[in-house]
Amino acid sequence: HDDGAQDPKDPIAFFEENGFGTVGTYIKEKISKWCRILSEQQVVHAMKRAVEYGVKNWAYVEAILRNLVHQKHKQDVCFKEKHTKKVRNIIRKEPVPDWLNSNQKIWHEPVELEEDIEKMKRELEQRLQKYGYPTCT
Repeated sequence: HDDGAQDPKDPIAFFEENGFGTVGTYIKEKISKWCRILSEQQVVHAMKRAVEYGVKNWAYVEAILRNLVHQKHKQDVCFKEKHTKKVRNIIRKEPVPDWLNSNQKIWHEPVELEEDIEKMKRELEQRLQKYGYPTCT
């Protein structure tokens, strides 16, 4: 996209010489700001594109410059994502229950569960009948 001609070093002179109008203080500050963000060469390039499209106003040039910044930011993010290793060293630290380290064995006396099991069976059968399921008696 380079036509072989050198970009003028002064974007303000390019602005005035190519029919954008005269540069007031406000536009001069905006041009200077964009030169600090990008470069003078990129600002002049944006103005050239505006001239090529026949839109010689500063708002159009700024839209081109914002697009350049957005593209540059997108490329930087993609570059960082490609060249950054995502290493996750997750070490779980959970408290260990006291009974696990205890050398004492806890014994329970056997409990007669026959009555409890029968009671639970009856309750289950009642629930099944309530919801229309056949019982297994």
